Amino acid sequence: MELDIWQGDWTLPSVDLTCLQVMAYAKFSGAPVEIKKTNWPLSRYVSYLQKQNYNADGDLTPKQCGDIIAYTALLRDKLYPALLHIWWIHEKNYVQVTRPWYAKVLRFPLNYFLPGHQRRAAQATIDNQWTSDLIKEAEREQ
Repeated sequence: MELDIWQGDWTLPSVDLTCLQVMAYAKFSGAPVEIKKTNWPLSRYVSYLQKQNYNADGDLTPKQCGDIIAYTALLRDKLYPALLHIWWIHEKNYVQVTRPWYAKVLRFPLNYFLPGHQRRAAQATIDNQWTSDLIKEAEREQ
């Protein structure tokens, strides 16, 4: 089985959070994968691995599965926006690290299009979360 991932840098096997998650899942589930650094990975790897009977969660109790769901939600809601900010929103980091790295590893014309697109998507994600949090806070105050 072949796993297409974003290539790594800074001693990481991949710079993409989802690719790192899928690589960890494949390792924990015992799936025999061959890593291929393509810089245009496909999504939905975990579902595919589970359909092929490679399941890292197979030996867990229902409580442990619930804990995983809770931790995943916590990381998605609290840590992921911070990572988006560091990689895509923080001006100095974006200009000096993120944009040059993607420009270097992507082929033309994606190296010009994708960094800006990802930055706008990250900003929209963070804006939506803040708007949602502010609405919830305003509703509690009423």
